[in-house]
Amino acid sequence: MHGWYAAARVAGTKGLEGKLRLADASAFLRSAHPGVQAAFVPPREDAPRFASVDAFEEDGPDGCIAVLGGVADRSAAELLSGCMVLLEGEASEEEGDTVPFSGIVGFIVEDADAGEVGVVEAVDAGPDRVQPLITVARTNAPSALIPLVDDLIVSIDEARQCLIMRLPSGLLDI
Repeated sequence: MHGWYAAARVAGTKGLEGKLRLADASAFLRSAHPGVQAAFVPPREDAPRFASVDAFEEDGPDGCIAVLGGVADRSAAELLSGCMVLLEGEASEEEGDTVPFSGIVGFIVEDADAGEVGVVEAVDAGPDRVQPLITVARTNAPSALIPLVDDLIVSIDEARQCLIMRLPSGLLDI
């Protein structure tokens, strides 16, 4: 399937040149090659949105150090910490067996204005989807389907396992 798929998470930086330390990078290590396009989600103010793979090397189990064209220096790299790295291209059969963004199942979903919404219980990123949908189990209401799009994502707090979003009014009433 051609498109964008989750390949790694930016865990930090290395050096002053803008190298990225990537975690959960097995898909990145299998599929990345010089020239492949990468995108970062959620978008961060003043951070690069897109880049291209220049070089990378394995760094421990399921990790790597990557040099991406478009990430000019350590300051730019630091802005991307915590972002997911998406790669553009044809997902390998092994990657196709995994659900993009499945790492957020079990995360708490918070609305930046209204507080806790519920817990992510499933991610639907099937080939017929324009964007992934998350199913959020709510305590006192039926489960909600929420599109997982950049415009709604405020931040991802991995330490708290929390997806902070800014949901349009009325979305949870549907």
